Amino acid sequence: MSNIRGDCGDMPYEDRSVTFIRILSATEIDACNDRATKRAWLAEGFPLFAGWTGRYRTDIFRLDRAAARKALS
Repeated sequence: MSNIRGDCGDMPYEDRSVTFIRILSATEIDACNDRATKRAWLAEGFPLFAGWTGRYRTDIFRLDRAAARKALS
């Protein structure tokens, strides 16, 4: 299991290859990769992470809300 990574700076938040992961409680999570839901989740207060699938694996990053808002506007 790998560690959660910091924001990579050039993540294509608007792309469907980036999945937002929302932590609702200790036992409940949700995921989405469509633009409208991503925008709605950015307005909520739940913790968000971004899963970005590469060639051989998917890495999980702390979501930079400001960068994500800018990319999805």
